[in-house]
Amino acid sequence: MMMNASLRSLLLLLLFVPACGNAETPASAAGGADAGDAPPALDAGTDVATLAAIPVVEELDYLAQLTAKRPDLYASDCYNSLVLRPEYRANLLDGKDTFDSVEARAYASDDRTKDGAWVRSMQDAQVLFCQQHPDAGACSKICLAACDACPAASLGTAIDSAPPVRPAGYPLCAFVGYLINAGPGGTPYDKSRQVLAWKVFFELGADFRTTLTAAAYLEFSTRLAAAGFRGDSKIPLQDGQVRFQYNDIIVHAYSPADARIAERVGFDLFGSSLVGHGRGLDMASATSTTGALDWHHYLCAEGPAKLSAEAIAFVRYAD
Repeated sequence: MMMNASLRSLLLLLLFVPACGNAETPASAAGGADAGDAPPALDAGTDVATLAAIPVVEELDYLAQLTAKRPDLYASDCYNSLVLRPEYRANLLDGKDTFDSVEARAYASDDRTKDGAWVRSMQDAQVLFCQQHPDAGACSKICLAACDACPAASLGTAIDSAPPVRPAGYPLCAFVGYLINAGPGGTPYDKSRQVLAWKVFFELGADFRTTLTAAAYLEFSTRLAAAGFRGDSKIPLQDGQVRFQYNDIIVHAYSPADARIAERVGFDLFGSSLVGHGRGLDMASATSTTGALDWHHYLCAEGPAKLSAEAIAFVRYAD
């Protein structure tokens, strides 16, 4: 069943809130008042050519276009308009479309059915991981909300070990995700003390069901761990999200250097399957009751005016 745009936006915002206070996410690991760890050294092997070949989803410029051309959507459906895939944005800006109208028109019944099976395969893989590693942490949290993919038996208890790759604790009906090299603490790097996570987004093509498999996602997480990345990632599983949003894989990194590690690993693993990529930030925000907002809700609520020069440079790839 297609979800109303405003309801989808509200659900995503609410789902972000517990993540910010969850010991299994980079944002929540901020335990002190300092500016966080300095970014680790980045090796000289960054694949600039690969980065240049994959289109960048530039949200700040698009936000300016949205506010100028569709103030109605900026006021009523900003979040969903921002995460809409670039291929649909021209019609949205011209007044011909909204997120919901794109989904209603373009979501074929056969794709909806097959996408549902793909979602279940991703959920089943996360459940299996928890069953095989019941002490790996956060497994007890993924089924706190009712979900058809959740088994009747418990999926583990509190964290008893801290392996390099373990479930991130996101609600299973909304996301699957892995926490990487988090350990028992560490404050995300940010001199301004406003950034809670440095984000990377990967956009897969229409063949995502065969390229973004459960095995490929676990391999991505394993490679991140081996590369020294610190943070987590998640894949949204709500109706039509991966098909119509550009943020198919959402990476939360401790620092800009960790974000660049994620980009290198993602480009290497997914390669030509990627049709876009972008960057963002999770931000401290006085406008939120939780004191934090994810990137797209932050842009909708506050815009980019308060971002530090370092944050702007990061999201514009000028770092």
